[in-house]
Formats: sequence, C-alpha cells, structure tokens
Amino acid sequence: RNYEAEQQLTLKKKVTEIAAQHKIERDREIEKAIENMDAEAQAGRKELQDAIRQPLSRRRNKEQYEGELKELAETEQATLRRYQEAQARIRQTEDKSRADEVRTSCEEAWRGKVDALRKEMEDMRKTHDEQMHQLYAKESAKNQEKILMLEQKLQQQRKDFLKHKLELLVVDDYDGCIG
Repeated sequence: RNYEAEQQLTLKKKVTEIAAQHKIERDREIEKAIENMDAEAQAGRKELQDAIRQPLSRRRNKEQYEGELKELAETEQATLRRYQEAQARIRQTEDKSRADEVRTSCEEAWRGKVDALRKEMEDMRKTHDEQMHQLYAKESAKNQEKILMLEQKLQQQRKDFLKHKLELLVVDDYDGCIG
C-alpha cells in the first residue's frame, strides 16, 4: 500500500515536472516566434526606409518593389501561420497534460473505492466466519447435551433391564426351590 502511494506520488511529481518543462518550452517557442516576426517586420521596415531614402534615380523599378512587398507579405503570412501552429501545438500539449492529470485523479479515486470495497468484503467475511463459528459452537453444545442425555437414558435402560432380568431369575429360582 505504501509502495503504491509512493508510486502515485512519484507519478504526480513527474507529471508536474513534465507540465512545467512543457510550459517553459512553449514560452520559448512563443518568444522565438515573436522574435522572428519582429526581426522580419523590422527588416521589412528597414528595407522600406532604405527604398524611400534612396534617390529616385537609384530607386528600384515599380515591379521589383511590388515583388518585394508581395514577398514580405508572404513571409509575414508564413510567420503568422508558424506562430499559430506553435500555439495549436501548445494548446494540444496542455490539453493532453490536463487529460493525463484527470485520468490520474480518476484512477486514484477508483483505486480508493476498490480498496474500500475489498476491506468491506474482508470485514463481512470475518463477521460471517465468526457468526458461523458461534452457531456451530452452539449446535455442538446442544448435540453434546443430547448425546449425554441419551447415553444416560441408555445406561438407565440397561440397569432397568438387568434389574428386571435379575428379578426374573430370582423368581424362577424361588419357584424352582418351592416346587
């Protein structure tokens, strides 16, 4: 029982450690995604500022500029998508962690109920055994009393029979002496 409790405590500690570690990793992923988005946005801003600062003669043509803007928008979308995917993975891991905690809690509750029922059954069995022992002891005492009484009756009947037989013999002997 102590071993099982220790195992449960160890399991809880490990679940807590894993959840804490997962939270740290999740926070790192979020920070990394935010840093990447900030870096990409800053690079885009710098590029725009550089493009604005350059004199008209040195500025890129319109198609090239629009292509870069489109590429920047695609990069921003891809970064946002990666960020959302990371968030979804984090939520999924958190949900799994919560489900594991609930499952562990349910297992502990059921284990407690099963242990209580086992103890109740054992107590009932002991009570039944004691009651049966008492009943057999009573019956045995009654039977011993009956046996003793029957033995006494039998002995009395033997005595009466022998006495009667003796009386008959005495009467026969007396009749034989007289006759």
